[in-house]
Amino acid sequence: MRRGQQHPLLVMLERDASKIVGPDWSAKVNKNLLESPGRRRKYDGKLVQDLLRVIRNKVRVQLQLMGPCLSLFLPPFDKSWV
Repeated sequence: MRRGQQHPLLVMLERDASKIVGPDWSAKVNKNLLESPGRRRKYDGKLVQDLLRVIRNKVRVQLQLMGPCLSLFLPPFDKSWV
């Protein structure tokens, strides 16, 4: 897939975004999640892709904070998605 070209699944998600996340998902999300210090990106509340980015980024931060303790609380899993 070329740079700038969207994956067909993402195109399908965005086509039905209002059915999936409503008119603006950012209005339903805790503002602390969107106003994190050091945040460099602006999120569009109409895009499913941006909601998925918020979730991914928050999971990454939590995993980094937990570090070695992670294995105590979670079963082994493939970390390639984080």
